Amino acid sequence: MALQWVRSYLVGDGQVPDPSLTDEFLNRYSDREQTCVFAVFKLMFFFNMLANTLLRKRFTEGEACAIKKNPNH
Repeated sequence: MALQWVRSYLVGDGQVPDPSLTDEFLNRYSDREQTCVFAVFKLMFFFNMLANTLLRKRFTEGEACAIKKNPNH
């Protein structure tokens, strides 16, 4: 449930598009648990953005997973 709520929050750019999902999240978890879920979400998001920033050169210069055309096609 928490993962669905976080995913919906991310997709909605900070607004959960499905109010019933928010209601279920609020009813299922205590205030402290909600705070912890949100804190873990922010922590994961931060480190994901940090890794993307640090690895940008690898991806923009095609060093990571270069896609090459198959010469047989």
